[in-house]
Amino acid sequence: MQKGIPLTVYQLLPYNGGEAREWLRLPYAVEDIRFLSEKRFFFTARFSLAYDAALKECGGDAEKAAAQVKADEDYRVLDEVPFYFNGQGYINGTRGRLYLYDNGKIEALTPEKTAVNLMAVSPDAKTLWYSAAEFEGLLPEFDRLYALDTKTLKTEDVSVSDHAEHRGVTPLADGRVAIFASIAEKHGINENPNIYLCENGACRLLYGDGEHCFNDSLLSDIKAGRALPEAALAKGGYVWKHDTQDDRSLLLRIDVETGAIENVTREHGAISEVVFYQDGFAIVALRGLRGPELYAVSMDGAETQLTHLNDALCAEYACSEPQSFTFKNERGTDIHGWAIPPVGMETGKK
Repeated sequence: MQKGIPLTVYQLLPYNGGEAREWLRLPYAVEDIRFLSEKRFFFTARFSLAYDAALKECGGDAEKAAAQVKADEDYRVLDEVPFYFNGQGYINGTRGRLYLYDNGKIEALTPEKTAVNLMAVSPDAKTLWYSAAEFEGLLPEFDRLYALDTKTLKTEDVSVSDHAEHRGVTPLADGRVAIFASIAEKHGINENPNIYLCENGACRLLYGDGEHCFNDSLLSDIKAGRALPEAALAKGGYVWKHDTQDDRSLLLRIDVETGAIENVTREHGAISEVVFYQDGFAIVALRGLRGPELYAVSMDGAETQLTHLNDALCAEYACSEPQSFTFKNERGTDIHGWAIPPVGMETGKK
């Protein structure tokens, strides 16, 4: 933002070093972007209903419109849900709108009150998938998934169902797509997504019943990482996914023909990041009582530790090994828990 006026500046940084140089300025608060080429791409940007109304009142004068919006910010009128979001602040009256940049010309592709999330672009760059929800006041629990023809700009509704929140799309090499969607059957709106294989408008369930969590949801203060990139999720006839199952996070693969599921990694602990590497994978993982290290993983799950960055720290400090236990609550439900005893504790002694 510049004086309250939406602005995004893109710079190019040479691979072989050197200073970054400005490449492109867009008069929008860009949120996400998908390139077809350097001169043609799709992007979503934060669209403010209040700023747009002020811009029209001010005859297109951006500085006057920004000043008018700022003058009205002595107080806020919150008339939408959600009105605030982590990492974004107040989002009341804003939408993530879809735009096309085509050789300098910018065109809005979705209505003003429609919130859009970009999902993926097909390997041949002919199709863009995005989810959308048009609303006033209350954001609906479910959205629609669209496939957009990048040449004609025609859209097709490819939603898994009328009661689905679409979380992601992975194009497969043969033209089919794997769609990640939550249908809130068991646990409501926070239910983990299932994976559906879709072809010619028909979708079948590949994996998921809500009893898992994609990516790494294990808590730790000594890890950082990101999910497997969406573009790399499909390879060799499988959909690969970073998954949390009970007390461990691992890498699994799903056969797109049979739906057969196999855990590639089997060690207990947490994988915080994974990428394809040589004939297998490279992962950042916590194993045993060690801090995070880099490992090479073969396709059959064998792990080779590549770094020993935490050896000195582990040698200097004593670590207490967590103890797993299960108990029944007052309703008779088995609850899985952990206890971390003091180092050197002896039974019967304080």
